[in-house]
Amino acid sequence: TLFSVFILNFSFSQTELDFDYTVTDANMTVQVGSDVCDDCTIGDLVGSFFENDSGDLQCAGWRAWTGDQLAIPVMASESGLDNGMAAGETIQWALYDVETDLSYLLDATMNSDFPFSETFVANGFGQVLSLSISTGSDCADDDSLMAPLTCATAVTVLGCDGTFNDMLVSEACPISCDSCPADCADDD
Repeated sequence: TLFSVFILNFSFSQTELDFDYTVTDANMTVQVGSDVCDDCTIGDLVGSFFENDSGDLQCAGWRAWTGDQLAIPVMASESGLDNGMAAGETIQWALYDVETDLSYLLDATMNSDFPFSETFVANGFGQVLSLSISTGSDCADDDSLMAPLTCATAVTVLGCDGTFNDMLVSEACPISCDSCPADCADDD
């Protein structure tokens, strides 16, 4: 319908997120039960994202929350293109809240029992067991993302605009890079 293209701002990273995606030659069908997302309201978008070759989050598929279970097609990358998920890649879930006009990264628990997979498998099946808005990590350095370095070392050696482990240092280390959003303190 009217949701063909959305450009959304993640409040924690102050970057734009586009919910538009390309239908590719393969996908993974992921079941999201009606009882797994307490933060979702009717009309919100639940989307799957991957990190593209430029280090940006890119949508691989979404559906509007209906209050019933969803079957979300998560698109695979086509050969030689950067237009979908790669085999074994972890799906990053996101929510666009239509009431607040904000988007959020979601913490997810995926079912690992056969026939489901926790990571992307073209023509495979996934099942989300829980989805919730990420808390606490929006304005905290995550040294584990810079391992074996720490955020302090990564900032000193690479700078906030540098990348390590395929991640922008400022995204993993928002406190050290002074890149937390201004409204982070207002989230109480």
